[in-house]
Amino acid sequence: MLYESDRQEMIDAGIALDRYRLISLSGGNVSVRKGGHILVTPTGMNYEKLVPSDIVVMDPAGKIVEGERRPSVDTVAILYILSHLPKVNAVIHTHQPYATAVGLVLDELPGFCTSLVNTTLGAVKVAPYSGAASLDMGVKAVESIGDKRAVILRNHGVITVGPTLKDA
Repeated sequence: MLYESDRQEMIDAGIALDRYRLISLSGGNVSVRKGGHILVTPTGMNYEKLVPSDIVVMDPAGKIVEGERRPSVDTVAILYILSHLPKVNAVIHTHQPYATAVGLVLDELPGFCTSLVNTTLGAVKVAPYSGAASLDMGVKAVESIGDKRAVILRNHGVITVGPTLKDA
């Protein structure tokens, strides 16, 4: 199996997202670019029940190379983000309620504290509304994120990115 330790790291990240209440049930997704492939969590599965073979491995065009599960419904957006942000190797999408609420009333979350600025590299913009599971979600995220590591998706959630999964 390709990238077994990376797949486990993705599962562990998903479990941590749930523990910190950044997702619930099977919401959100974790993706990693590795060795010319894209690893994506499957759609509709609870992270605590995942095993490494559940992670889907695909080529940059979205063709499945390894895995039996259906990849995240947001795969088209994830592939767009990774193809347009070459320094990014990890993408996390969450449905965290507080950031989603911020996106309902602000166009940008100011860099109001050191930990936010250190993590996201500055203020976090709110991307214009786009439908979930759409290419437009990836386009709006890329247009809005700039050189930061996070963008709030209006009426939806958050996308974080980084050179590594830990950074994202």
